[in-house]
Amino acid sequence: MEFPAFTEAAPLTALEIEALRALHVTLQDLRHEYESALAVTHRSYRLEENAEVYTHGRALTHHPDALHELSRLADHYERGVGLLTWRYASAATVLGTSILDRVTGGRPALTASVVTALCEEPTLGQLRDALSIPCTDLLIAREPMFRDRHEEERKALLHAVEGIIECAAELGDGVPEDVAGLWAGRLTAFDRLGTDPLYEGVLGRLLPFAEQFPNEISWYLKQSRAGTLPRQIRTWRISAPLRITDTKGWCASERTWRRRSSWGPLRLRGHTWMRRSAARRRKDATCHPTRTGGSGPG
Repeated sequence: MEFPAFTEAAPLTALEIEALRALHVTLQDLRHEYESALAVTHRSYRLEENAEVYTHGRALTHHPDALHELSRLADHYERGVGLLTWRYASAATVLGTSILDRVTGGRPALTASVVTALCEEPTLGQLRDALSIPCTDLLIAREPMFRDRHEEERKALLHAVEGIIECAAELGDGVPEDVAGLWAGRLTAFDRLGTDPLYEGVLGRLLPFAEQFPNEISWYLKQSRAGTLPRQIRTWRISAPLRITDTKGWCASERTWRRRSSWGPLRLRGHTWMRRSAARRRKDATCHPTRTGGSGPG
């Protein structure tokens, strides 16, 4: 997706445009790298499992052992790229939402300090606040069918982020167990080896959502200049920067974010979500014992 050209007449500061462009082009590269890392991980797991089949019962297991180590290396790289991509995808979502919301609401430009802060990884609470704004308030220059499609995706993402909170609460190992502490924290700070990454099942959906904002801002400004904007009553507004709102009444959501893959469904062992096959888990037992500490909301 190409970054749009903003004219000098656009009600955006140079820093706002620079921030949107910086995160946009960063996501282009990281998305491709993340997809590549996923492919390498899937392939290494498949090779390992195939090798285990034909060497079953044999004395020498050098081949599956080597492929097991290869899959471990691929797994670590995928996790690192995924966490890095999450940092920028979540930041692009909050920054893009903040700018689009203030442009459609006719509010003043964001200050330099606010723009700079919004380029960093947001807390999960800030991401929730951004995803809580209805598309009817943001995509007012679009046709109803377009808005409805994006509204469904927004709601699904918001539900998935709530699922991250539920799963993080059960990790233990220094991760806060109270809801307020989890919403005030960042996903990358809660990552723990030996568990499935908290971004799994969410990052793939967040990326296209995050990438849309520069073009949606550009489209709104074009329609505004042409005088073709429909009359719109905004249902909800936020002011930048996004803040963590009251967490009272939070309800744990169903774990819909965990992915199923070719190497078998994820299994809940204690409070740890393992995505490896049974044979792989047996081999990893001495290196990554399953943690059972921590508790979360019921």
